[in-house]
Amino acid sequence: MVQKHPLYKWSRNDKNSNEWKTIKGSKSISFNEEFSILIKNKIEKNDKIITGIMSLNDNNNSLLYGYINYNGNKIDKEKKSIKYGNIYGNIVGQVITCILNDKNKSIQFLLNNKEQGIAFNQINKARTKIFPAISFNSKDCKVILVQRSTPFTPPASDVTSNSM
Repeated sequence: MVQKHPLYKWSRNDKNSNEWKTIKGSKSISFNEEFSILIKNKIEKNDKIITGIMSLNDNNNSLLYGYINYNGNKIDKEKKSIKYGNIYGNIVGQVITCILNDKNKSIQFLLNNKEQGIAFNQINKARTKIFPAISFNSKDCKVILVQRSTPFTPPASDVTSNSM
């Protein structure tokens, strides 16, 4: 049986801060699983979001691996940013999916179910649990996290065609 369930709605409406905030899901994810982030509001031009994964013991609140919205780059735990895929966050209703593949030890991202390619190879399985996470400096960031083992299709009411 397939279980599809939204777990979180993250929202930050702190109008006085441009500091980075990282929020980690409370349910761990393992290889051969995936999660998606549904963008619920238009992300402003100067606001930044990174969708990815982090470990349970990550005390400095930074992602292990991620996909950056404003330039389409991927970023690793060493903070090395490399050109990767398309930009996202400029359209309400976009879905960013992260897939952890146990067979080839890789992580890949999809944007609206379109593969952006393999982002990271030769990923060692973490000795601690890993979690979906989002880092952002957006003053008004509204997203929904969905974890499941089948592709996510957002409800029609969540999808619009507004663009930047």
